[in-house]
Amino acid sequence: MLEFIISFPIVLFLVLAIMQLALMWNAKHVVNYAAFCAARSYIVYGDESKAAQAARIATIPISAKASGILSSVSGINLAGFLPSGIISSVAYAADKSVYSFLATSITLLDGSGNALSDTGGSPGVGEDITVEVTHKFRLIFPVVNKLIGRNFRETFGPGNLTPSWFQSLDNMGWLPVDIPDIESNIDNFFGDLYFFPITARCTLTMEETGDSSSSSSSPSCPYCFRTGPNAGMCFTADQVEQVPGGWGYRLKSGVASSLGYTGRPFVSSNCQGL
Repeated sequence: MLEFIISFPIVLFLVLAIMQLALMWNAKHVVNYAAFCAARSYIVYGDESKAAQAARIATIPISAKASGILSSVSGINLAGFLPSGIISSVAYAADKSVYSFLATSITLLDGSGNALSDTGGSPGVGEDITVEVTHKFRLIFPVVNKLIGRNFRETFGPGNLTPSWFQSLDNMGWLPVDIPDIESNIDNFFGDLYFFPITARCTLTMEETGDSSSSSSSPSCPYCFRTGPNAGMCFTADQVEQVPGGWGYRLKSGVASSLGYTGRPFVSSNCQGL
C-alpha cells in the first residue's frame, strides 16, 4: 500500500505527460501544414489577410472548442447562439474556428528574415517569402499544463480583452458579467487555462498575382500555352487580349488563325516557370 501511494502519482504524471506531448507532436505537424497553406495563399494572392485565413482554417482540427472555454470562464453557451437547424452539421467546426481565429497568427518575413511589417516592403515576383505561423495550442492535462504551458491571462489580461467583439457582446448584454468584473478577476476566469505556442515556417517563391504586361519588370514569357500539343509556346502582350468580363486571356483572332486554330484558345498569364 505504501509503495503504491508513493509510486502512483509519479506514474500518473508520466502517463499524462506522454499523452500531452503526443498531442503536441501531432499539433506540430498540423501547424507545419498551416504554414504551407498560408505561404501558398500569399504567393498566389499577395494578401496577408487571406494567408492568415488559410492558416486558421488549417489549424481548426487541433483547436479547442471555444464554447467549452467560454462556458468554464464566464458561463456563455456559444452553441446557443447558433440556429438549431445548422448546429448538427457545422456547430462543431464553427466552435473550433472561433478558437482558431483567436489563437492562430502569422508573420511575413523577407529573404533576410526581417518582418515585412517592420521593413514596409513586399517581395516581388521570383523572390522568396517566408510565412511564420504561431498557434496557441491548448494544454488539457492537469499539472502537466502548468509545468510546460503559459497561462491565457497573457492574452486576456487587464486592458487586453481582445478582440473588439468581446466588448460588443458586453454592450449587448450577452455577457453574464461586466468586462470590468472579468478584468478584476482574471485569475478566477483564466487561472486553469494554459497553452503552448507552436511555431512553424514555410518558404516559397512569389508568383505573378496580376497582369504581367503592367509590371515594371515584364517576364520573358508573359503568356503561354501550359497544356496541349503547343505547351510552352510563348506570346507577347500584343498577341493576346483579355476575355470580356475578366475571365482570363485568349489569343487574338489573327494570331490564332496563323497557328491553324479555328477558335481563339485561352492562354495562361502565369508562365514564370517556362
